[in-house]
Amino acid sequence: MRVSVTSTEVSNDIDFAKRRFCRSDPVSSFAEEKPSEAEGFFKEALLALHGSTEFYTGLVSAEISSTDHAYLWMLARHLSTSAQSQAAAHLRLKQPNFAKNALRKALKPLTSHAQKVFHRTVGSKPASFLIPELAKHGVTLEMLAELYRQASHAGILENRHYVSAGDMFEEMRTSMSTVSDPTFYKSTKAIALRDEFIEAGTAVEEINRLRGLSLLIEQYGDRYQDLAKDITDSISQSKSPVEGEVYAVFPTSPAQ
Repeated sequence: MRVSVTSTEVSNDIDFAKRRFCRSDPVSSFAEEKPSEAEGFFKEALLALHGSTEFYTGLVSAEISSTDHAYLWMLARHLSTSAQSQAAAHLRLKQPNFAKNALRKALKPLTSHAQKVFHRTVGSKPASFLIPELAKHGVTLEMLAELYRQASHAGILENRHYVSAGDMFEEMRTSMSTVSDPTFYKSTKAIALRDEFIEAGTAVEEINRLRGLSLLIEQYGDRYQDLAKDITDSISQSKSPVEGEVYAVFPTSPAQ
């Protein structure tokens, strides 16, 4: 799914990931020159990351009902980053099953957060996102249907299968008569709805990113080098932050 998010944070994530994979990366050089010491380094890092993931898992679960959306987003982002980093360290040590387990544990509270975000934004009023003014922001019926398909894939929607744009239209037909641009502050309303759409899309994408990484680990097993190469190739071929699909940072040198 492509959501038009061009935030500085996402751009910095992409740039950092690209720099992290440069051949001149000191971590890579250190791992090549002193493999035994590098392994010890990753094991120590793994202990810290495990504690971090456990800590933020508890915080997100405890604060899931918070009305401070920005604070909950911050906790969820920290948890996602920590879990992906923990998975990367496990993969570096050729422990794919532990890597998948770290992602699986993090996905439970993160999915709860994504469900909350989705139902607070798009899920509570899907027809509102079809006002004519939103078309210029790229929010169309097909985009809305795609968001619902991705949310279904992420496990955010209960008892909901993949839907087509036609299915969505038929489901919302009775409420379409109320879909129109507001008389006043039309642009302001459209921007607010666009931001809600982006927020919902970001929450859904976060879940599918972790689920996708878990599936990749299942496919590649302990072939760390092949997995890291495919991820870095995907990042390097991205033309813009919008196309970046993987933000997990992997050390360049594979475990021997």
